[in-house]
Amino acid sequence: MKKLTEKISRGLNLPKAGFEKYFKNTMWLFGEKSATMLLGLAVGLAVARYLGPADYGIISYGVTMLIIAAQSSALGIDDLIIRDAINRPQDEGKIFGTAFICRAAASLVFFAVCAAFSYFTADKNNFLPILIITACVLTQPVNILSQFFQMKVNVRPMTLANMCGHTVSAAVKIVLIAAKAPVIYFAFAMFIDYALAMALAAIFYKKSGYSFKSWRFDGGTALYLFKTGWPLALVAVLGIIYARAGVIILNALEGSAALGTYTAAARLTEVWFDVPSVIAASLFPAIINSKKDSDQYISRIEKILALTAAGSAALAVFVTFASAPIVSLLYGARYSGAASALSIYIWSLLFVSLNVITAKWLMTENHIMLNLTRTAASLAVNIALSFLMIKKYGIEGAAAAAVMSYAFYAYFVDIFSKKTRGLFIIKTKAVFFPAVFLWKKAAGVKK
Repeated sequence: MKKLTEKISRGLNLPKAGFEKYFKNTMWLFGEKSATMLLGLAVGLAVARYLGPADYGIISYGVTMLIIAAQSSALGIDDLIIRDAINRPQDEGKIFGTAFICRAAASLVFFAVCAAFSYFTADKNNFLPILIITACVLTQPVNILSQFFQMKVNVRPMTLANMCGHTVSAAVKIVLIAAKAPVIYFAFAMFIDYALAMALAAIFYKKSGYSFKSWRFDGGTALYLFKTGWPLALVAVLGIIYARAGVIILNALEGSAALGTYTAAARLTEVWFDVPSVIAASLFPAIINSKKDSDQYISRIEKILALTAAGSAALAVFVTFASAPIVSLLYGARYSGAASALSIYIWSLLFVSLNVITAKWLMTENHIMLNLTRTAASLAVNIALSFLMIKKYGIEGAAAAAVMSYAFYAYFVDIFSKKTRGLFIIKTKAVFFPAVFLWKKAAGVKK
């Protein structure tokens, strides 16, 4: 293990001491995400089998509203907060205190917006469980502690809090299945998960020797965050609508049963989305710190992209050919229609892995308006593709539209701007990295 970490350290051009800090941080993030992934997948499968496609579709729609509300109320300033707190440590309390108040206000606004949207678009009989799930967003201002611990390169307290919340929620769901409870109780179980995790995060923050007394609201900082961050906030809103537009359109055109079947396929893919996100979040400070050395900066981005792309492509190939037995084993006969959608949708993982690194690069380079325009264009492409493909092909069309729009958003859109054409070339190398590597080995090329 020691030799492996030293080799990776040299590959990413990180000094040994610095790499060990980032490596431990990454392992804590991976530990939480892996435990959450396995626990969530196991319990999620049990819940999906118990509820069936129609009720599972209700839960899925509620989660979609929650994600839209949570991502929108985050205001798109996660990376901005980390960047500024690293560059201006003397203003740390002012930055986090102001961001917390701003997010609290935004959470109330977006909860109301998503609740109203659900009331007028979803079946009225399904509104209450959707509302309860959406209400989880009201706990999310505390989640700013995640950015605080990432900045400190010490995510252990936050991972422990999240794991405790997920474990208690999972136990509650198992009890509900045994008791044959209706779908609304599963919505309450989700709220317990979020509320407990955020309460524990606040406790662990204080136990780690920090104090909320240093946090304070500052009007000037709020104005700065608004002026600098409004494009990021708009990117966040457009980005999450982009990611969930297909789900909303599918529910409108095909109903909750089709949405439940599609969600089964999406769940088996999206459970892997956290892996490149963890790598990007953990190494973002290292990318920022290497910006002064352009060669090292580009080298780190290239290697991180190659690593995530290679892993994503390998998993996608396997799942494509094994989708039918995977769905049959995990979900049962009622979800057999999810197999074909899974074999398509799994390829979105490759482009998601490219995009999470792209988002960090755009933030580091301060290309905020560029990020806004590319997100808006990708949203338009996604909505158009979703309507066309879902009407003709159902859930398989939804999966195909998602993959094509992810490919446009994370890869092909880079061609249209001079600022990102170099990044397009780097991504192309990353996507074809495994093939190039094998060719070099076969040809006996050392480097």
